[in-house]
Amino acid sequence: MPATQGQTPASAPRRAARALRGALARSPDPYAGANLDLVRRLGAVMLAFTFVLAAALLPLAHPTDHIGTTGWAVASATLAVLSAGAVRLAKLRELRPDEALAWCYAALVAIAVLVWLTGGRDSPYYSLVLVWAGYTGASHPPRRVAVFLVALLAAGLSPLLYESLSSATIGSFVVRVAVWGVLTVMANAWSQSVRNQRAALMAGAREAQDEARVDALTGLGNRRGFDESLGRHMSLARRTGSPLSIVVADLDDFKTINDT
Repeated sequence: MPATQGQTPASAPRRAARALRGALARSPDPYAGANLDLVRRLGAVMLAFTFVLAAALLPLAHPTDHIGTTGWAVASATLAVLSAGAVRLAKLRELRPDEALAWCYAALVAIAVLVWLTGGRDSPYYSLVLVWAGYTGASHPPRRVAVFLVALLAAGLSPLLYESLSSATIGSFVVRVAVWGVLTVMANAWSQSVRNQRAALMAGAREAQDEARVDALTGLGNRRGFDESLGRHMSLARRTGSPLSIVVADLDDFKTINDT
């Protein structure tokens, strides 16, 4: 089938490369449009879910495969980190993005430790990585998710370092980790488009609100702007006990004067 006019067979890869560069470009506000309160609440739920499930599995998957009974102490410390994270995120009023991402890494490390303690490739904890792949991909901007993806792949393939595996098992590991990576990228692409749309709507709303407070003819504040400003200054005067003066002036034929 002939190529569409103005396009070449190589144009699709070039567009994909440009889109990738655009997604990974630095942004003055990478979290613009993000609902950080939702990220915080979901993070608390995720950490609590990981903690509860991990604790419930310990009697079934003993953490003694590599370091014996010491594994119980290490597993307990790991669970303590997860529970502390869940409690902290649940109580926070305002979440900083850096801390939100740090807890994603902490959960990933905790899962990798539990996997190591409980049998590596046969560990029931291994599947928990999938949950955090989706959550992190949906919660953070592309540049940060790209770095997390490297850590995710390393954690997913870590059993290859301490176990003797057949080629079939290695292939199974690679496929599983590839699925995690694809899920992370898809979640990030979808959530980033939502954040971009939300940021554009918020910017438009702010612009409309600013225009509603300014007189189109003179560029000066209008009655709405005056009322809002007056309310703020009156509240400040009440709190601080400072005096407040208001000057009201009536200019005859102001429009005529302004036009000249």
